[in-house]
Amino acid sequence: HYPLRRQRQMCIRDSPYWKEPIAVLERCWRSVRQQTHCDIVHYMVADGHPVQTFEKGADVVHISLPNCNDSGDTPRIVGLSVASVQGADAICLLDADCWFEPDHIATMVEVMQQSQAKVVTCPRVLWRMDGTQMGVDTESNGIHWNDTNCFLLSRETFPLCKEWGFRPREYGYIGDRYFWKAVQDSGVKIARSMNCLLYTSDAADEEDS
Repeated sequence: HYPLRRQRQMCIRDSPYWKEPIAVLERCWRSVRQQTHCDIVHYMVADGHPVQTFEKGADVVHISLPNCNDSGDTPRIVGLSVASVQGADAICLLDADCWFEPDHIATMVEVMQQSQAKVVTCPRVLWRMDGTQMGVDTESNGIHWNDTNCFLLSRETFPLCKEWGFRPREYGYIGDRYFWKAVQDSGVKIARSMNCLLYTSDAADEEDS
């Protein structure tokens, strides 16, 4: 596929997906494509049900896996591993039924650069399936817990991502909590962006929490 650009910090978005409706997947894809940060590669990883739109291009690197049925753990860790080998400087995860405001990635990168932190967290806004807003998630506060989609991870922290795969399968539904504990236990510097530019549907919240 296309060469990696290194003149700016290159960010990777890893989006595992399963059987989400095409409109939901396209909302996720568009939100990455419309980012103001100009050095982004979007990896979309199909968990057994690849969508032709993304297999054939659509400005993504598409990876298709057999049906893993493990809360997205296998697609997540495969996408993370490929992105690391391909030379990513920073990675964040974006579940298929979540989406960003256009300035989200640029804001997270700016916080990382100014703070010299290795991990940046951010708040998220929860939305109901009917399209109405619930409000800011007070549980994912970057202290007691941080949601999967609310990270920017520097390359130095990529080894921590093993927590998405190298643990008992039955704990997949709380994988984000395993990962957050690993981040905290590592002692790396963590910074918090207070800009709420990430949106999560309540279906995604129920699946990951």
